[in-house]
Amino acid sequence: TGIDTVIVQMVQATYRDIQVSREGEWPWLIKKQSFTTTAGKCCYSLSDIFQSATNDLKEYKPQSVIIDNGTKKSYLMEIDEDVMERRFLNSDAQGQPSLYSINYTDYSLELREIPDVSYTVTFDYYQLPQELTLDNDVPLMPPAFHDVIVYKALERLSIYLSTPEIFQGYQVETDRMMGNLMRGTIKPKRI
Repeated sequence: TGIDTVIVQMVQATYRDIQVSREGEWPWLIKKQSFTTTAGKCCYSLSDIFQSATNDLKEYKPQSVIIDNGTKKSYLMEIDEDVMERRFLNSDAQGQPSLYSINYTDYSLELREIPDVSYTVTFDYYQLPQELTLDNDVPLMPPAFHDVIVYKALERLSIYLSTPEIFQGYQVETDRMMGNLMRGTIKPKRI
C-alpha cells in the first residue's frame, strides 16, 4: 500500500521499458521452439506449434526456420503470404517443404511443398516482454545487470517525488549501466 505500491509499479514499468527499448535485440528475449509436421497438412496454428508449451510468441525471428528430415537440416525460405497463395493455389503437391509463409492475423505458418512425412521444424522467436507480477519473479535479463532496473526505477521515483537533483544523479548512473547492458549482451552490428 502507499509508496510501496508506487515502487512496485515503477519497477514493473521500468523492466517493461528496458525490454521494449531494444526490441528484437535482447538475447534473453529470443527463444527456440520446435514442432512436428503431419503428412498431408500444410498449415499449422499456434496451438499446433506450441502444443503444451507456453505461447509467448511476439514475432518470428527472420531467417531462423529450419526443417529436419532426420538426416539433414536445411533452412526454409520465407515468402509473402499473398505470393504463397498465388503460387500454390489449387496445389496439393507433397514433398519436403522448402518455403514457409506467416499469416500475420493469427501467426500460423504455411509450409510448401505440403509435408509428405513427419518433419521437425525449429525456429527462433522474440517473446513477449516478461511481466514481473509475483514476489519471486526473476528478470530474464542476466543477473549481472539487474541493478539497472533498480536505478531506472529510482529515476522514476525521483520524478514522482519531484526531486530533480536526485534524478540527475541516478540518470548518470543509469545511462552508464544501460551502456554496459547493451555492450555486454547485444551483438555488435556489422555494416
